[in-house]
Amino acid sequence: MFRYAITRRPSRSLINGISQTPEKGKPDYERAMQQYDQYVALLRQCGLEVTVLEPNEE
Repeated sequence: MFRYAITRRPSRSLINGISQTPEKGKPDYERAMQQYDQYVALLRQCGLEVTVLEPNEE
């Protein structure tokens, strides 16, 4: 079983990414952060030790 997870916080540049559904508009950074925080919380609830890396803004 897995014991560790490495994640990276989403960068603000994610709103400029290429999309397969441009008609839906640009991604919402705040929502992406909420989803990310929920994801990390679930990993921890599963007993994983989570390492969080800073966003890559490049």
